[in-house]
Amino acid sequence: MADKIIFRDLEVRSVLGNDSWERKRAQPLLITVGIHTSISAAGRTDQVTESVHYGIACKRVTSFAESNHGLQSLEAFAAGVARACLGVTSRALAVYVFVRKPRALLHAEHAGVEIFRTRQEALGSWGAGGDDAGDETAAAERAAAAAAAGALGDEDRIVVKRLALSTIIGVNLWERHYKQVVELDLTLHAAKASAQDAVPRYRNFRTVVDAVTEMVEKTSYRTVEALATAVARTAIKQCRVPKITVRVEKPSALVFAACSAVEITRSAADFAGPAASGVLTPVQTRTPASPAAAGPARAAGSATGAAAMHAAYIALGTNVGDRLGNLHRALIRLNGDLPTSHVAETSFLYETAPMYYTDQPSFLNAACLVRTDLEPLALLDELKRIEAEMGRDFATVRNGPRVIDLDILFYDEMVVESERLTIPHALLHERRFQLGPLCDIDRDLMHHRLGKTSGALFRHLTTHSAVPDDIVRVTPLVARRHGSAPASDGSLLVALAPGTQRETLFMGILNCTPDSFSDGGCYDSPDKAVEQALRLLDDGATIIDVGGQSTRPGAAHVGADEEIRRVVPVIQRLRERGVQAPISVDTFCARVAAAALDAGADIVND
Repeated sequence: MADKIIFRDLEVRSVLGNDSWERKRAQPLLITVGIHTSISAAGRTDQVTESVHYGIACKRVTSFAESNHGLQSLEAFAAGVARACLGVTSRALAVYVFVRKPRALLHAEHAGVEIFRTRQEALGSWGAGGDDAGDETAAAERAAAAAAAGALGDEDRIVVKRLALSTIIGVNLWERHYKQVVELDLTLHAAKASAQDAVPRYRNFRTVVDAVTEMVEKTSYRTVEALATAVARTAIKQCRVPKITVRVEKPSALVFAACSAVEITRSAADFAGPAASGVLTPVQTRTPASPAAAGPARAAGSATGAAAMHAAYIALGTNVGDRLGNLHRALIRLNGDLPTSHVAETSFLYETAPMYYTDQPSFLNAACLVRTDLEPLALLDELKRIEAEMGRDFATVRNGPRVIDLDILFYDEMVVESERLTIPHALLHERRFQLGPLCDIDRDLMHHRLGKTSGALFRHLTTHSAVPDDIVRVTPLVARRHGSAPASDGSLLVALAPGTQRETLFMGILNCTPDSFSDGGCYDSPDKAVEQALRLLDDGATIIDVGGQSTRPGAAHVGADEEIRRVVPVIQRLRERGVQAPISVDTFCARVAAAALDAGADIVND
């Protein structure tokens, strides 16, 4: 077995990406290293030259840490420490590195990363003797050093130590009334990074900690076992961690012991199905969601199918012709025309000022998540085909007007750099019109080139850049042709963001029910309801909100058929009377919403 040369808790200061306040400042780090070698010769001769000089190794690591290395993550930094140690002498055969960041999290002792690298993995070869050296002793020493990696031979680990949270936990009466502190150790298991990776992978432990903290502090489990399982489920299902070890300590559990604790290790396979997750999975749908006022839409695939497919995040933009129609047609094509693919989620809809080439109309922008079996370049080819079939002119000025623009922003966690395609998108970090919609779907996507999440990039544009804040969330409203000309692009877009309004907008509430709290029975016939709606508009209402289900305390649920009978005729008659105002339907039933939209409603108020 290989011997080890060790130094523990070497304190250095290093600029490692941005700190918690988005500043590039030196941060304290503690480094522990175990260099695997053979000290047999040094043990016989008492000569340090026959071993790995730990003093030189410390100086090399300190010099690297305090250099202008430009690294963004603990993982990349640990790999640099490994190379510095292995570069001291060819006698260094492998190295274990544990880098801790004491000031990483407010409520945890530290966050850190553990890695193990052989000389061949980190530097590309075993050294002067070559990979195929015939010395049996040397070969045995190398084999022993590689075997010493244990589980770290196949993975890297991100560690969060002693995360202190308050929650209701326990079966005793007093434990059900008072929160108590639990301490969590989280170990995220990730596939070992390759030395050939041009761009290091970043695992955002803060996203996991935030999700776990929110979950733990809201729950009230009776057993530590259930709490530990819930923590693992949150990390895997919500944060896409492939494997995690969770240790939950309950310091107040035993009078004569420091704590009681439960430690578990779970992977994605443990929460693969609806039964394991405790959440019902919607059936797969081939109907695309539309970027509408109700917000981001979700259409999950089957538990097995979705897990096997790639996640491609696509940005959509248009500023020519029927802009809203262009986006809908593009979504329909993405959902129906791409082989073995479907649209899983869509963002809100935004109107944005043109960027780069500014002498052109405003854009409508959105984003969607596509589940696909297509590889990145094949997906790019399909997107270009859709653009061409929808009439995009590729000969026009770059960044000029276009019928439709489809960009791949992210594809799983892949980093691609080729003549035709760059993933993550090369200009995403400076484009508010792409980051805004993307954050509606997932704020925690990690940009591996920049070491920041999509949410952090969007926040940086807001607080640390000169990029104008010129995107406005809008509601798509169908153009009406009853007495007035339709909008030029076939749709009426009314911005509902408060910051864009010069005047207050009023919504007129129209209860078509016999039992509502304030006016039940007053407008329970279509004629009465229509006349009341017209009065509301005359009184200054901007939107008419039609509801057919009372939500007063104790109100009976009337069912979708009765709700449709109450609201659809009213909406139809309002449109027949030439009402141009937006109409919303107040319902939580999908069938009612669909029928109301078909009758002429614009907004689902759910």
